[in-house]
Amino acid sequence: MEEIDLRGLLDYFKKSLAYFILIVAATVFAGSIYTFYLQKPEYKSRATVILSSDRSNAATITQNEVLTNKNLVDTYTEVVKSHRVLDKVLKQLDLDLDYTKLSKKIEVTAPKETEIIEINAVDANPELAKNIANATSEIFVKEISDLYSVKNVNVLDPALQPTTPYNVNVIRQELIALVAGIILASATIFLKFYFDRSVKTAEQIEQYIKLPLVAKIRKYEITKPKLDQKTASKRDIAKSKTSELIIKSEPKSRISEDFRTLRANLHFSLDGKKVKTVLLTSTSPSEGKSFVTANLAATFAQSGKKVLLIDADMRYGRQHEIFNLNNEKGLSNLLADHASAKHLDYTQSTKIPNLSVITRGIVPPNPSELLDSSDVDTLLAKVRSKYDYILLDGTPVDELSDSLIVAKKAERVILVCGSGDVSIEDLTDAKKSLENIGTRIAGVILNKMPEKRRKNKYNKYYL
Repeated sequence: MEEIDLRGLLDYFKKSLAYFILIVAATVFAGSIYTFYLQKPEYKSRATVILSSDRSNAATITQNEVLTNKNLVDTYTEVVKSHRVLDKVLKQLDLDLDYTKLSKKIEVTAPKETEIIEINAVDANPELAKNIANATSEIFVKEISDLYSVKNVNVLDPALQPTTPYNVNVIRQELIALVAGIILASATIFLKFYFDRSVKTAEQIEQYIKLPLVAKIRKYEITKPKLDQKTASKRDIAKSKTSELIIKSEPKSRISEDFRTLRANLHFSLDGKKVKTVLLTSTSPSEGKSFVTANLAATFAQSGKKVLLIDADMRYGRQHEIFNLNNEKGLSNLLADHASAKHLDYTQSTKIPNLSVITRGIVPPNPSELLDSSDVDTLLAKVRSKYDYILLDGTPVDELSDSLIVAKKAERVILVCGSGDVSIEDLTDAKKSLENIGTRIAGVILNKMPEKRRKNKYNKYYL
């Protein structure tokens, strides 16, 4: 049995809180519907019968007589539901029932260490429940007198008409529904977690994917406060968006430190082999590939390295949005114009020293063909001598062939994997697709890692 990651399970429960509440609410709602609309109310009425001594002087009652009466109780309880008794109840009350159905409406009990028999009658009609209980007790007393020629069996308490259903308890049933909902929701989320095949940990990457983990990047929420698009200025709209270039906007944050760790790891693994051209791709969209590429490029530039970021996703590339650059002339325009020799005309500087960007450009009708042209090879050869690192932001491997084309031209490939975003099988398939064309994969960046609580003794380093 696979070992359960308790911390991972807790994080999964937190992520599934809305789902948990939905299941509980649905269960409670279903319970309420049953209680108020579907459940048929039934009423219970009880008559009691007692076995007493047939002697007039109670002082003369012997212990043997008491024991005899107690033993008779067991016999008498069977007599209550006999054909001899119930057939006469049916006739007396003129009930449109047979013996079997009437028998199911009657419950006979005898409290321990007593000489009392309780006759309970249940029916949707409270008056009928009372009448059945009384008729049964009275006929039973008469038949016992005839059968055993005794006069010591008497009705102790006749049945009264009940006023409330015995089987409807709103508070109790709602509590039961609530508990059932919590159990159901917890079990559902646990099973989803246990059978979840998405990649969430470094151990999974090393065990199943058989690739080294380059770095882990914490999850970063990009918030966009609501603004009135009609009245708000472009400046206000721009300011309202949380910058994705976190290495610049929040340089002392923990996530910025994650990128510095990534930079250090890549520097030691790439520089020693004189690798300059690196493609960053992912298995599927929305794993944070462009976000990681932009911040990695900025981190390299801040360390004094001269960096060129090329947005090779000519379909949905977003680097111009991240760096707030003009996208009228980019990679697609450069390749369409066969202008690799004039790449500087298509290269834009950024607010980060040492960092330049070639945006995607206008979306072309044939991006795959453009990327597969010799112009890309010429471009990479031209810029290789001018920059320390050339980072290419590619398309997802699972969706398009563009990244496979670019991967053949890059010296190394790094897979960006969003924690919980892609299955082990899909990531494995992406790896195989890259390896089948002879690509050298440097490793995996595990992005969107849940923030783990740490002791405050380390907080001072991030202030």
